[in-house]
Amino acid sequence: FMSAAIHAAGDGGFTTEVHADGPGESDVVAVTTPKVVRALLDGVLTFSSAEAHGLLRLYGAAEGQQALRASFLELEMTMPAAPGERAPDNQASAEITGSR
Repeated sequence: FMSAAIHAAGDGGFTTEVHADGPGESDVVAVTTPKVVRALLDGVLTFSSAEAHGLLRLYGAAEGQQALRASFLELEMTMPAAPGERAPDNQASAEITGSR
């Protein structure tokens, strides 16, 4: 059994269509589990880490995937590192060298 939910960004925020027929031709699809979604929402796991560890897979046009990754990276750069997560490269090197 596979259920699809479509989340789309718009001027007023996000809309969700549950039990959708499937993605549109230009949609980017993220495949993961409810536990991963919960960890992302709770800030316990970053999008880039989830993808790097195979907990989240993207499908669809390459440029759409890159746009989604860039959006999440921008968001991650504004948030403190999650427990057990590596800080972004610029923060990690500053911590190692003691420079800011």
